Amino acid sequence: MTTGSESEAVRLANDTEYGLASAVYSSDLTKAHRVANLVRAGQVGINCYSLFHASPDCPWVGHKGSGFGYHSGPDGWRQFSMPKSLVHEGAVPTDTALMKQLKSTLVSKL
Repeated sequence: MTTGSESEAVRLANDTEYGLASAVYSSDLTKAHRVANLVRAGQVGINCYSLFHASPDCPWVGHKGSGFGYHSGPDGWRQFSMPKSLVHEGAVPTDTALMKQLKSTLVSKL
């Protein structure tokens, strides 16, 4: 489908309740990247259909009504983890200069 402008193309692409995959075709790669970044879909192919050319390491992400969560790649595994910090006295930096720098940085951010 050819459109009259980039903004019209983005509006048409995003005017759906789904957002699994899409594609942007253009001889101008700068324009294609700009439009692809504005399309609300989990995978956006540039001059190709993303589902056929994506690496197995790419996260599979459904936007809007195409589901939620991630599948594959590091982002896919993150949804099954719960970050946790284990801190003990031996883990605290003992370098006095480093500790002063850390404290001053923390205090300045408060």
